[in-house]
Amino acid sequence: MFVKEVFPSVLSINTGIPFQAFNRSPMLYLSHKLGSFKLIGAAIYQSDYTSYGPDGKSAKYLKNSGIPNLHLQLQFIPGDFLFGLAADYKCIQPRTVVDTSITSGTFFVADSKLNSLAYMGFFKYQQPKLVVKGKAVYGQNLSESIMPGGYAVSQIDSLTGNEDYTPFNHLYLWANVVYGDKLKVGIFGGYTKNLGANENVLFGVNKPQTKRLYGMALDIAYLYRIAPMVTYKIKNFQLGVELEYTVAAYGTNDLADHGRVKDTHEVSNTRVLFSVSHYF
Repeated sequence: MFVKEVFPSVLSINTGIPFQAFNRSPMLYLSHKLGSFKLIGAAIYQSDYTSYGPDGKSAKYLKNSGIPNLHLQLQFIPGDFLFGLAADYKCIQPRTVVDTSITSGTFFVADSKLNSLAYMGFFKYQQPKLVVKGKAVYGQNLSESIMPGGYAVSQIDSLTGNEDYTPFNHLYLWANVVYGDKLKVGIFGGYTKNLGANENVLFGVNKPQTKRLYGMALDIAYLYRIAPMVTYKIKNFQLGVELEYTVAAYGTNDLADHGRVKDTHEVSNTRVLFSVSHYF
């Protein structure tokens, strides 16, 4: 989901997270260029950046499914523009057995899997002094890319304790404009919205107050960020300053309404970053 040709030009090391994907994983990557078109396919494993599940973050959930994360992308590059579309498919198996906390001492083999999809569109326009770029993602369970997302238990078999899962849907948007040469000014804007799960979410079995939600920032209804910056080059040095203002709307998941976040309150954060870079 990280496109090396199109990612935010910001001073912060977060590179636009959590509106922009960030993930380093082993993969089999193939690309083919034909004229102004470029086709990319990848089969991706998880290593340091992993999915959430009953035992915390782990690569085993993807491994249990026996299917790699599959990614297909098409880029069109006419002159100073770049346009792209992509689709991403991931299958995880959170459990291989149902533990005693669900079935009271009797173990059952579990084989339920969670299938999730993501769709992405992006663009870039580049001139010597002007770069404009942006991306939109509609995706499910993208927490391994340090983006809000995850899944929940939607149904539990009363005899075996086997669980069915439902993914949360999120919308991620960002845009970035940078202008200048020796002196550059830029601005980044990002927005993320939690759209809820495909199905209603169950409470825990033995502890009814326990929510069976797995993921990152599922209690946030929306996030947005505005980050202007200025940089100035002096020979091989670059001086920069960036103001980053981020707002997160925390709330409570309404499990009877697809886990949507309600009764929200906004929490804001302001960060000022100064940087000195030496290029050689």
